[in-house]
Amino acid sequence: MEMKLSTRICLGFIFFLLAACGSKTESSQELLLVEQFRSIFNKSEVGGQVNPRKVITRSMIDASNVPLILIEVLNGDQIATLSAFPGSTLNEVWLSADGRTVTTQNGMLIATRGMNYDLMGADVGAASYSLEKTITGKREAHHLRLYKYLAADNQDKIIEYSCVFSKESQETIFIFEKPYKTLRMSEDCESGGLQFKNTYWVEKNGMIRKSQQWHGHNIGLILIERVI
Repeated sequence: MEMKLSTRICLGFIFFLLAACGSKTESSQELLLVEQFRSIFNKSEVGGQVNPRKVITRSMIDASNVPLILIEVLNGDQIATLSAFPGSTLNEVWLSADGRTVTTQNGMLIATRGMNYDLMGADVGAASYSLEKTITGKREAHHLRLYKYLAADNQDKIIEYSCVFSKESQETIFIFEKPYKTLRMSEDCESGGLQFKNTYWVEKNGMIRKSQQWHGHNIGLILIERVI
């Protein structure tokens, strides 16, 4: 995967924030926020690599209503913000400033495009159902997960995993300084000699606010945080 810590990704998010601010009544506080956004363009960091966590602030986020996620490859240094792709869709498609996409279904990763070793698709229906049941105390037996990749010969490669959810603990997490009360859930999956563990931080309303989810053997786990 070559999703870089690019300035374009951060600035793309800032443009969305500016648009959101512009649709509101321009109070003095909002105008001040706009000036803060603009000041970022004049920093020496522009044109280099920028970590969204060091550029985007809670005040910027609170001034916007644009759905946004932050993703990070846990075995590397790639991190980016992605905004919701406009339009009606059965799934949530998240778009980066350079055109790469991550697709989720009820917060669960089902596809990527524009990365090395893309995840072409995943069946998470049974996983979503099992997660809901386990949270309510009606733990399901093992469920199946299907991951589809494109093999070297351009043929689909489908890997089937047997997985099971477990409750871990109540946990308050912080995303860009804002606290969220969550239930931490783990999902252990196995297929032959292959094993991985997904972790989810789920709010009372069922939203997966934060997760560490398996992408594939080459990329490993991806951190996904629902910022807005």
